[in-house]
Amino acid sequence: MTGGAAVTMSMLEVLKKLDVDFADVAKAVENGEFALWVGSGISRNAPSLGGLIERAMEFLRQGAADPATTADFTPAFDEALRIAEAATTDVAPHRGTAFATWPPELRKAIVNRLWDKYSELLDVRVAHKLDDYLLWDGVNVRAAFANPPPPAAEHLAIAILILEGVVQEIASANWDGFIEAAVERLGTGCAGNLQVVVDPDHLRDGAAKARLLKFHGCIVHATQDPDRYRKFLTGSATQINEWANNRLFAPMVGRVTAIATDRKAMMVGLSLQDVNLQQLFAAARKDHPWPWPGRARRPRPCLLQREGSRRQACGHAEDRLWRQLQSQHGRHQGRRPAEGLA
Repeated sequence: MTGGAAVTMSMLEVLKKLDVDFADVAKAVENGEFALWVGSGISRNAPSLGGLIERAMEFLRQGAADPATTADFTPAFDEALRIAEAATTDVAPHRGTAFATWPPELRKAIVNRLWDKYSELLDVRVAHKLDDYLLWDGVNVRAAFANPPPPAAEHLAIAILILEGVVQEIASANWDGFIEAAVERLGTGCAGNLQVVVDPDHLRDGAAKARLLKFHGCIVHATQDPDRYRKFLTGSATQINEWANNRLFAPMVGRVTAIATDRKAMMVGLSLQDVNLQQLFAAARKDHPWPWPGRARRPRPCLLQREGSRRQACGHAEDRLWRQLQSQHGRHQGRRPAEGLA
């Protein structure tokens, strides 16, 4: 597949590719040999990362501007601005006004820089508050994800694969409940379609057609029962870096590592930006590397994005993924992945 073909290829041409050039891969999918690894790229109807960043910045700004809380919030707001590489002279005239009213070029620059550093932003601490205070109270993640729209075509497609028994294992970094809603919509009244795992204790529940491992937590569960599930929401740099060695997640880490080791991986909307996933796949590759399925020559990976979407956030992670693919499958004439618009 050439880089240009990814832009102009019709659905019929894609299906022909699956029947010919990628027949071995399609057969492997049909046989249930692949696990899905799902990321935010398929949940475009979820709250945008940019929007969550703006909520966090305004929350910190308000606290810093309030005389009653300025002593606790000013260091946290200054730390967020430092992470965003915002010049003090640029910010000083606007600290007393809502972040949404800051000059567009300044606000956009801050949001864009924090997009790649969202986990560092969520690591900003406010004195005398819990570690996840910025996410739970500042961003108010429960309100941000409240009243979600219906599942999109991508989620419905995954639900179809689940109901047909093609996909048995799904590892998801997403907090939203779109996949669960899609399975419920298409399989209403049918029990045992999907086992959702947030708390490792869920691994002991009865089996279903498919298992959804929400290894970074679930906002639906955390909203319904915060005392039990709030602690599983993973987003800050400290949480991500400690995830593999945190006893709270040990059974989950073991299960997703086993999936990465024992099943072929198909990534859907996942950029591998988080270091814990990069380390997980590196360990799995070292323990038991996978060949490309079938006898066909390995294709040049094609990284797809929707027209007008923002690519910068996952660019560096894609580079790391490409190097891992080169290491696992052998260098493919030293070429970078093709890029196209989906």
